[in-house]
Amino acid sequence: MKMQMQMGNQFSVFSPDLECIFLDGIHECTREEATRSDPALRQFFPESDYGPYREWWNSGKPDEEGNIIYERFDECIQYVSEILAKEHFDGIIGFSQGGSLAANIVAMSIKGQLQSSHLKWAWIQSSFIPRHSSKSLHVANDLFSQLKSSGTEKLSNEIKVLVTTHEQDPIVPSRATRSLANAFPDSTYISFPGKVHRLVSLRDPADPNVQAIKSFFSSIS
Repeated sequence: MKMQMQMGNQFSVFSPDLECIFLDGIHECTREEATRSDPALRQFFPESDYGPYREWWNSGKPDEEGNIIYERFDECIQYVSEILAKEHFDGIIGFSQGGSLAANIVAMSIKGQLQSSHLKWAWIQSSFIPRHSSKSLHVANDLFSQLKSSGTEKLSNEIKVLVTTHEQDPIVPSRATRSLANAFPDSTYISFPGKVHRLVSLRDPADPNVQAIKSFFSSIS
């Protein structure tokens, strides 16, 4: 629900008939995990009214070989993949950790590892290339390495990728978000001024960045 509220001013760049589906995190937080959540979130959405807090994945401790393991990352990929296979979704949007999850989904789709994916576009905000290490087919590092090395190789699926961030993001450095954008062929990267980690604001229609985002979505048939 917090994501829905923050996206309010971003809907202006989409067609009026756009329908957005917001997915709940697959993991129901324990009491200890809930106390670590954003204080503002707890204030606006008390558990007494809205039920237990939920989340997607978290970065766990490195394994014996030093590989980074994301807790529940594989389960999240499976969950989102199954939903994409059941319905016809034109695009996917993700912010921060959710953006990394979305980026992995897009990478899988481009490399032909997703069944029944109809994705045409992705909007990834203030995110980073996931470093999750897994023996499954969607090994994140391998996927993005393959994308970077594809060059002019014909990819199995064309998805337009928009990546946005703030220049001085204190949580996810803009250089990390740019690296993610560079991993996708012909992606559009737009950096907004500001020292915040949140969704970019599109309230000013005269802002060149806002106009560029509108142009990006206008180009999608």
